[in-house]
Amino acid sequence: MNVLVFFKPDIKKLEAKSDVTGLTKALKDGDKTVRWRAAEALGKIKDIRAIGPLIQTLKDRDDAVRASAAWALGKRRVERAVEPLIHALEDKRGIVRANAAWALGEIQEGKAVEPLIQTLEDTEEDTVVRRRAAEALGEIKDVTAVEPLIQMFKDDDDDLRRSVTEALRKIGTPAVEPLVQALEDEDEAVRSGAAAVIETLKEADTFEQEKRELKVRDLKPKTRVPELDDLQWYNKGLDLYERGKYEEAIRCFDNALEKNPDSYHALNRKGIALDVIGKYKEAVDSYDAALKLNPGDARALNNKGLALRHLDRLEEAIECYESVLKLDPRDGSAWNNKGVALYELGSYNEAIRCYDKALEINPRDVDAIYNRKLCLENVK
Repeated sequence: MNVLVFFKPDIKKLEAKSDVTGLTKALKDGDKTVRWRAAEALGKIKDIRAIGPLIQTLKDRDDAVRASAAWALGKRRVERAVEPLIHALEDKRGIVRANAAWALGEIQEGKAVEPLIQTLEDTEEDTVVRRRAAEALGEIKDVTAVEPLIQMFKDDDDDLRRSVTEALRKIGTPAVEPLVQALEDEDEAVRSGAAAVIETLKEADTFEQEKRELKVRDLKPKTRVPELDDLQWYNKGLDLYERGKYEEAIRCFDNALEKNPDSYHALNRKGIALDVIGKYKEAVDSYDAALKLNPGDARALNNKGLALRHLDRLEEAIECYESVLKLDPRDGSAWNNKGVALYELGSYNEAIRCYDKALEINPRDVDAIYNRKLCLENVK
């Protein structure tokens, strides 16, 4: 009697070989964990052949697989994926809708603006999905999104308002005039939100000269800080980073550090840019330098942990997240990141406890919900 033996595809090996054919075949595997890992791997491979299969995977029967496909399409940043991702904004699962919104922001195609605005304005929608929509609109930088974003300052959710503030900051100068007009809005929340964004834009030096000279009601007079060379380089680096020009951004941060070696902000941002282009060891060095200047910087600790994870230095990554949690035990990102590192070490039960902590802080944390589900599948 012949016995058929089926072997699961080794996704890590297929990814290492950039085996698009093998990974595409794995998208149809009967094991949903294999499928979502294959989708994730295809998102990291720069091969146009992956796009069609990933678009088809947006229709997979498992929500985690669909979410992974949406993420992968965002990493690939091709216009062909825009319409399917817009359709995915209607998916029955919040994690898929959230990843679709994020992906549309990464692709930065104008036709996604209106569907994203509709998602943002839908008060029945999950808050995390609305936040991703706001963040995506900030990445696309279309001026038609400014007014809908401003109106979101009326929302009760603090995290959504923070995402809106960051989105308007990224849109920059085109948002100034509507923001100034919003200072006359009858709703106090809109007025104060607009004022906060204007102050942020002024600090980032994105105001046009005539806007700087406006005497705006509801804003306290503020002495303008002299424009130092290191700040100019830092702000230029931020702008280049947001436009995806990471190596140019790194050069700007280096120039800022030549002018001011004690700029831990520039060191942290340089680390983030190095991480994005895969220079993880250099990123860790940059975070270490930032932490020497500011040992209590939770962002630098979290970012260092992420870079260490990429280097498979998982125990060290966990130490970083634990340092963050000593500073703030309610840092949901640190709990989630610690859970991911524990998951990769195979400590599934400990990872689940971390995700549970993250969900105690924010029951709608899409990343923690998604990661916890994957962990549970390995515990079974």
